Amino acid sequence: MTSTDYPEKHLAMVGTGISHSLGPVIHNFIAKAIHLPWHFGVADTPDIGAFVAQLRRPNWAGAVVTLPHKRTVIPFLDEVDDHVRALRACNGVWKRPDGSLVGTNTDWQGIYGSLVATTDNGRGKPALIIGAGGASRAAVYAAKKLDCPVIYIINRDEKEVAELLMDVKDGYASVGFGSPSIIHVSSIAQASTLPSPYYIIGTVPDFEPKTPKEVLTKQILVTFLQSPEKGVLLDMCYKPRVTRHIELARENGWRDVDGVNIIAYQIETQWTLWAGKEKAEQIPIKEAREALYKAATG
Repeated sequence: MTSTDYPEKHLAMVGTGISHSLGPVIHNFIAKAIHLPWHFGVADTPDIGAFVAQLRRPNWAGAVVTLPHKRTVIPFLDEVDDHVRALRACNGVWKRPDGSLVGTNTDWQGIYGSLVATTDNGRGKPALIIGAGGASRAAVYAAKKLDCPVIYIINRDEKEVAELLMDVKDGYASVGFGSPSIIHVSSIAQASTLPSPYYIIGTVPDFEPKTPKEVLTKQILVTFLQSPEKGVLLDMCYKPRVTRHIELARENGWRDVDGVNIIAYQIETQWTLWAGKEKAEQIPIKEAREALYKAATG
């Protein structure tokens, strides 16, 4: 079937401050490649309720949800899956045949896929997560899926860490998952006594540490990076592609993965939900990822 055999539909990324998004590049490439007359745009808006109302129209197929709406979108949906319940965050919306809107979370799959594609050697070993904001929930979930027995958290804000721990406990309990063992590492001395993590996942924007707590967080990270056993550092931030955390990883002999890969390892699941398994299987994955990486480099 050609694109003229399918109705035109819309997809979009919704959030604020997202003009730099690579979403239109990758998803419009895919729509064209699998012969769907669909268009993926950007909805830069603070009004998530109004956007969801628009999403309910018949000519919409779904959406990618980013900050600051990953939590606030949930009450506007008809249903959410266990990933959303566990993570307390939604980054994707798809439609059932009856038009009802279902929320999911594929962020963790992007993290998981990026790490496993680099090396599977971190299974069963400690993991470290930089940050305790919204994106850290998906990182914890991915680390749990990788059977990491303990997850270290470093973060400048102790209140954020407490909220993360509570969200993990309550969210996982709501779907019958066991909570992972999480340790808040708050000093260089403490870091020096702990087994080295193999996977390190950065979940914060790229910025130069200035406050005493920000500087301490960096020093703790460097302490882990200087350990004899080297692993993989994945930074979810991709603007710039080579972040300060990636530079530190390279200086200390670690492998690194940039945040663009996280987008690439979600596309199959996203398109399966939006357009069905048959269409998703037609995606030229290699070419789609190449288009994404080219756009990110340009």
